[in-house]
Amino acid sequence: MFKKLSEELNKKFLRKDDLAKQLEIVRVFDVYKKEIKNLLPRAKQISPVSLKNKNLTIQTPSSVVANELR
Repeated sequence: MFKKLSEELNKKFLRKDDLAKQLEIVRVFDVYKKEIKNLLPRAKQISPVSLKNKNLTIQTPSSVVANELR
């Protein structure tokens, strides 16, 4: 009936490293969201999508905005 939470989490995150990676991504996204608001107060449509190999991918409303951020 009841299952241990640790067992369920182990099924979801087969390795402890997976959970650490997910937490790192969340932290990076949080820092990005805070800092982008400081740099571009009207940047509500710019949002983080993924973090792979230390590269943050973001979504922008247009290619013009993306080029301005490069």
